[in-house]
Amino acid sequence: AHAIARSIRRTTLADKATQTIQTLSRGYRQRVGVAQAILHDPDIVILDEPTNGLDPTQILQMRELIHELAKTATVIVSTHILQEVQAACDRVLILRSGKLVVDSRLDELQKGSRLLVIVDDEAAESLASVDGVAGVEARGKVDGRWTYALDADDVVAPRVVDVLNSAGRSIYALQPEHRDLEAVFAEANEIAPSVEVSHG
Repeated sequence: AHAIARSIRRTTLADKATQTIQTLSRGYRQRVGVAQAILHDPDIVILDEPTNGLDPTQILQMRELIHELAKTATVIVSTHILQEVQAACDRVLILRSGKLVVDSRLDELQKGSRLLVIVDDEAAESLASVDGVAGVEARGKVDGRWTYALDADDVVAPRVVDVLNSAGRSIYALQPEHRDLEAVFAEANEIAPSVEVSHG
């Protein structure tokens, strides 16, 4: 009885505890499934598409529940919805044809290894001369400002500043490039695979 009460409390089902499952919305049914899964206080909880078919409010509630569960257990979420990965997870694993092709913390995965720089004029040659810059990609010119992506770690940033200042260029932005999960996914997969992610 104590375990049942704790499971109901953790999944915020107290106001629905006396109702039959047939009368519950899809969101509450999802919560009942989670309540059953955590009844024995497991060290690992596996959730398969936990937000599938939920409305926006229910999705937010499910994310909060995942964060709550992750305080005391490792939560593994299997999903193809990349927004849910970003909202709920710390670590990403991508499988392709049954083989692990990505295993990384989300923050490290999205950081990438490029620097974005915006300057007041064409500066590809100057940027290519910076020690530690392996490549320079021109991203175009907007409102008189040029954007470049540099194949370089952020430790190179001070040297980029020195070279651009010496060349008389004004710098409007210099920051690490942050990749979204769609870009990471596209790099790792040529066809749609399954995705495994974990939180905790």
